[in-house]
Amino acid sequence: MYYLYHYFEKEHGPFVNLSDLNDDEAIQVQIDLAAKSEVYAKRYSKRLANGKYIFVRRIVEKRAYSMFIRKGGKPQRQVPYYGILSENELEECYEWFIDCGVIKIPIDEFDKSTLSFTYGDSFPTFKPWTEEEPEYNLYTYDEIIDI
Repeated sequence: MYYLYHYFEKEHGPFVNLSDLNDDEAIQVQIDLAAKSEVYAKRYSKRLANGKYIFVRRIVEKRAYSMFIRKGGKPQRQVPYYGILSENELEECYEWFIDCGVIKIPIDEFDKSTLSFTYGDSFPTFKPWTEEEPEYNLYTYDEIIDI
């Protein structure tokens, strides 16, 4: 049996998405996360400083959304809630947050036509630093299970 695991910072709660904020709010959250240098999931580096992360993230999410639509997917949101598909909880994911929480949801609880997957992290998968849009690396449920 497969599950979707959603890892999150307990202080903020589950299913909070940076991309639901406007640019100014999202950049401020990013700056605040950067101040907590021990947070792995802060997504901050010199290359992605000063709002660049938010800009790049929006490109990645738009590419994923458009590819999923082309594959016949039926997303319920313009931007995703992130999770990990697995048969088992992944201990290393707890290191991504200061005080990590996790929600485990059986995959059968979802309409699978609303779920898309990347094999690996979406940033390198969607190559946001190039003009080219990859023709692969976004999968439907049936495709990811085959992999």
